[in-house]
Amino acid sequence: MFDSAQVTWPVMFRSVFIQWENQFLMEYPLARSLDNLFSGASFQLLIATTVLILLARVVSQGDYRIFIRYGWFAVFWTLTAIPVLLSNRHWPIDEMVPIHSEADRLRALIDIPVFVLMFFAAFTVTQWIGASLRKYRSPEVKS
Repeated sequence: MFDSAQVTWPVMFRSVFIQWENQFLMEYPLARSLDNLFSGASFQLLIATTVLILLARVVSQGDYRIFIRYGWFAVFWTLTAIPVLLSNRHWPIDEMVPIHSEADRLRALIDIPVFVLMFFAAFTVTQWIGASLRKYRSPEVKS
């Protein structure tokens, strides 16, 4: 398990842009910017920020039922993440072709929920900003 992690983890968040020869991707004007955001350390920071925002939302509302409601999903996600994290995928420079395992196909099961949580976190932050602006703009009623 440790040997597998040493191969997989350093390339886990590697740029997708350099792995796939995709003509649309090569010509899309925002490809480099999106790739920089969704790979490497910036993507890890984005995931950590998402988790912190969602935890802050749960704590601020004091509603912990969400953990009970979606606990099954967290267990499923975790059990799916284990083989993905430990899969020995790498990209030998001399062959210029990604070497994949079955776990790479399972990665979509991990990525999609992460993106959904990112959108939900962005929605939450938008709500907080909106509430803050409404509070700031509304005149206080004095009795």
